[in-house]
Amino acid sequence: MARSFKTLLIIFLSFFVSCSSIPYIYETNDRYDSIPSRTDLRPADRAPLSPTKIAVAKRMPWETWPFGRDMQGLNLTSATMVQADEYLRNEQRTTALDLYKKALKTKLSPQESEALAIRTAGVELSLDKPSDALKTLSNYFKSSGKIVEDVDSRFSLLFAYSYGRNGDVEQSLAWFSRTNRLEAGRGGIAEASSRGLKMLLKSLSDQDFQKLDPAWNTDSFVSNLIGQERRRRSHLAYNPQPAKKIEPFWEEGIGFESHASIPQVRSGQLTNIGVLLPLSGKYSALGKNTLNGIKIAEKARGANSGVSLIAKDTKGDAVTAAVGARELLTVNSTAVFLGPLLAEPSAEVGRSLAGSGAPIISFSKKSDFAFARGMFRLGPTTESQVYSLVETVSRVLGIKSFALLYPQNELGIENATFFREAVRDNGATLLYDSAFYPNDTASFIKAANDIMQQNVEAVFIPDSIRNAAAFVTNIPESQRKNIRILGPASWDNTTQLNRSLALLHGAVFVSPFFVNSQRLIIKQFIDAYKGTYKKDPDFLAAQGFDAATLMFAAVDRAVADNVSVEAAIEGIDLYEGLTGQITVDPNGNLNRKFSVVEVTKKGLAEIIDAPSASISAEQEVPFYKVHEGVKLEPISY
Repeated sequence: MARSFKTLLIIFLSFFVSCSSIPYIYETNDRYDSIPSRTDLRPADRAPLSPTKIAVAKRMPWETWPFGRDMQGLNLTSATMVQADEYLRNEQRTTALDLYKKALKTKLSPQESEALAIRTAGVELSLDKPSDALKTLSNYFKSSGKIVEDVDSRFSLLFAYSYGRNGDVEQSLAWFSRTNRLEAGRGGIAEASSRGLKMLLKSLSDQDFQKLDPAWNTDSFVSNLIGQERRRRSHLAYNPQPAKKIEPFWEEGIGFESHASIPQVRSGQLTNIGVLLPLSGKYSALGKNTLNGIKIAEKARGANSGVSLIAKDTKGDAVTAAVGARELLTVNSTAVFLGPLLAEPSAEVGRSLAGSGAPIISFSKKSDFAFARGMFRLGPTTESQVYSLVETVSRVLGIKSFALLYPQNELGIENATFFREAVRDNGATLLYDSAFYPNDTASFIKAANDIMQQNVEAVFIPDSIRNAAAFVTNIPESQRKNIRILGPASWDNTTQLNRSLALLHGAVFVSPFFVNSQRLIIKQFIDAYKGTYKKDPDFLAAQGFDAATLMFAAVDRAVADNVSVEAAIEGIDLYEGLTGQITVDPNGNLNRKFSVVEVTKKGLAEIIDAPSASISAEQEVPFYKVHEGVKLEPISY
C-alpha cells in the first residue's frame, strides 16, 4: 500500500525501531529520545595542545560547518571553539574533540550551542564513534526542545552517516532521503547525501541488500539509488565481496559509476577545457578579467592549438557552478576544468566531479579550502603570501629577527598563524608577538616601546596602510631606519601608499602581480593584453593566463607520455609564471612564491631573489609563445 513521503519519513526520525521495522506513522510529534551510551569507549589519544603548521584540511562530507563561524556564518565568540577549529583545520581531530567537549561546559549562546553540537558530533563520527555522535545529537535536540521538522540539511546529513555507520540502515536511508529533500536535490549537501547513500548501499552484503524495506519504492530518491545498486549487482562482472563491518562504509568511495565514459585527452583530438567563472552578477568583473587572461594563453597556442575553451557562467553561485560542471562533463565531454573563482563554488564543483577523473584548477584563495581528488588550487592564499614575504626578506635582506603586531580579527589571526610558522621555517626568530583590537591605535604606543627594547629588524603588521602608518608615528624618526615595516598584499595600492610615503619608506610587502616589474615576460604580457582588450591587466588576468598555460602544458604532456592530465600536473616541478614561481605539492596546492616589493622614494621596487639552480638549469624546454611576441618562461618537469 502506497504511503505519503511524510508518513514514510517520520517513523524513522523518531529514534524508534518497531518490531516489524515497517515505516508506519504512530505519532508526528515525537521528540528525540536519548541514545544508549557505548560500553566500549576508548580513551582519546591526546595530541599536544599547540597547533602545528595549518595544512589544507581534508574534511569528511558531514563536516559542513565553516571554520571560526556558527551555522549562520557569524564569527564565533568562544575562544575554545575557535581554537578547536584550528586543530580540526590541521586534521588534529582528537585534540579538537577534547576542546569541543571543554566548550560544552561553558555558557554559550543558542547559535554557538548549535554550532558546537554539530562540531562535536561530526568529529566523533570522523573518529569512528557513531554511537557517541548520535548521543551528542540526541542530547542537543532534546535539551533545546526541537523536533524532527527543526532539523536542517546539515544536521540531517550527519544523522544519515551516523546511523549508517552504527548499523541502522533503515534510519540512515530515511535521513539521507530527508537531506536530499531539504536541498531539493541540488548543491553540495545533496551531492554528499547521494554519494553517502550510494556507498552505504554498496557496502551491504547481498543478504542485507535484499532485506531493504519494500516501502522505499515510494521514495523516488532512495528507490532510484537502490535500483542503480541492484543493476550493478546484476552485472556479469559483479563479484560479491563479504561485507566489511570493520571499515566505515564511506572509506571506499564511489564517485562516478564508471570511468569508461570519462573524456580522455588523445593525440590528434580536440581537448575541451571547461571554464567556470562568474560572468554575470556581483563578481562578473572579476570573472571576465580572469577569462581574458585565459583567452590570451589560448591564443598563444595558435590556430591549431588542440584545445577548445568552453566557458560557463557560474553567477558566483555554488549550485549553478556544480550544475554547469556536470553539464560540461556529460554533454560537452570536457576533459579538464579551470575555475571556479570563489571558494564555495569551487568546493561544490570538487564534490560534484569527485571520481570523474577530470582535473580542476580552482582559483579559490581560502587557506582552509577542502580539496577533492584531482583538484588543484592556484588562488593567492594567505599562507603563500606570508611565506613569500618572510622567505624573501630573510634570504635577500638578511633579516632574522621579527616582531608581529596583528589585529584581533579573522584575517589578522590567519596572517599571524602563518607568519609564526614562516619565521620558524626560515630559521629566524620572533621576538615580539602581540594582537590589538581593530582601530585601537592607542595600543600602538606601548607596542612600539616594547618592540624598540628588543633587537627587532622588521615588524609585520597585517592590517591597513593607515594603521601601519599610525604605528610608525610612535617610533622616533631616528630609529625608523633600523626597523622594516612589513605588510600584506593589500598594500599594493599606489594611491594609499602615496599618502603615507614618508612614514612607510623602506616598507616591504607582497605584490601578487607587480605590473612595474622589470621582467620582460610581464612587460610583454601587459602589452599583449592592452593590445587585445584596450586596458591594463590585473592580477586575475595574469593568474588566468598562468592557470591556462599550466593546464595546456599538462594536456600536452598527457598526450605525449600517455598519462592522465592529473598526473601531468603533479609532475610539474616549476613554472616561472606571471604571478610568481609555481610548484605542485601532493596535497593539490599549486604553491606560489610571489614578488616582494619595497617602498622607495622613487616608487615601488621589486626585491629580486637569486634564481635557484632548478630554474636556471632548465634551458632546453621550449618557450610557450603568446601572440605579439609575448613569451612564457619554461615549465619544468
